[in-house]
Amino acid sequence: MNKHSIITHITIFFVVLLLVLDILLFTQYKLSTNSQKVLQFERYGKLIQITRDNIDIERELLLLNFTISTIDQKELKNAAKHYEIGPFEVYELNNKKYVHLRPPFPQPPQDFKMNFNDILHKPNLPFAHPNIIVEDNYNYSSFNDFLLIFAIILNLLLIRFYIFLINRLKPLKKLNENINKFANGNLDFSTASEGKDEISQVANTFDKALQKIRTLTKSRNLFLRNIMHEFKTPITKAMITIEMLENDKHKYRLYRVFERLDYLLGEFAKIELLTSSELKLNKQKFKLIESIYQALDYLMIEEDSIIIYNEGTSARIDFELFSTALKNLIDNALKYGESQPIIRITDTCIIIENKGKELSVHERNFENMFNRKYESSQNGLGLGLYISYAIVEAHRYKFNYYYKDKTNYFEINFS
Repeated sequence: MNKHSIITHITIFFVVLLLVLDILLFTQYKLSTNSQKVLQFERYGKLIQITRDNIDIERELLLLNFTISTIDQKELKNAAKHYEIGPFEVYELNNKKYVHLRPPFPQPPQDFKMNFNDILHKPNLPFAHPNIIVEDNYNYSSFNDFLLIFAIILNLLLIRFYIFLINRLKPLKKLNENINKFANGNLDFSTASEGKDEISQVANTFDKALQKIRTLTKSRNLFLRNIMHEFKTPITKAMITIEMLENDKHKYRLYRVFERLDYLLGEFAKIELLTSSELKLNKQKFKLIESIYQALDYLMIEEDSIIIYNEGTSARIDFELFSTALKNLIDNALKYGESQPIIRITDTCIIIENKGKELSVHERNFENMFNRKYESSQNGLGLGLYISYAIVEAHRYKFNYYYKDKTNYFEINFS
């Protein structure tokens, strides 16, 4: 459970609230129970006076909610509960309470702080109605029953309110999951909600923005596809036609122009793939040196064009895409470096080094698709670094750049 989550804070609040309320109710229950014992003691003290005096006992007992019982004392032996209060034996049988007077008057119990002798005043006088059994009709537990019912209802209401709040916050959790999907490039979902609360309003607003982004993305991808479709065939025809020309400097220049256009179309195809939601990486475990060899093959250069320090490290990669990312980085190092590029494969990363000028802050903005500050208009539109950066990010690896000792370092960290 996330300790910073709103749901976690609400859960802790309700748990503490329930504990505090239940402790208070339990304390009140204990106080009420003690007060009932005191009340019972007082009533039985008056019962002693009634049974001691030679009066109309039935009328006096009725005033105190007592009645004379005809139950046999032997039946009381089957009572589920039996205890003593002063000279009385108290039995609870069939949800009724029976009180049996046991003369002579014994020593008062120490459980009570009040003394039966203080009530009787005349403890040595004989009882006028000894060995009597009365039924106690007073309901001592009425307030305790109310407290128990109140505690149960209050707990149920609070738990129900907690569930209600959590259910109201569930769309927020779902919205967070959808935002994470959006951050990972997935646009194929909806956050629309029929609710009227603030969370639903945010979800609906985000859904409208998502629809616009989805439309713009489709339009951009369609635009790129149309460019590739409209230009690919004429470029191919033009290159075939150029081959039929006589060998001169104009032929070579024309061929280089169309070759560059064909290269740019290939880069646009990779961008369209990377920026669309159709990209699905086929990640498998490969030796990283194999991916470097594939990049060199893409560039059609020999291995001795670069220096490689290999520790035999493997990583989970989409072989074709990852090789394309390395191809662009090696190509840039060859074109713009002032020394032979060095590639180091360590346990945690691949580092491509080349002597040269340090990149400016703007030039390090690799997520910018058209970064002209690094690649000139003659050589490209800044697509190479963008594509490498996008491929590495799609693998959930880190793409870092730093400059030290007049050397540019491009690092792909896959730890």
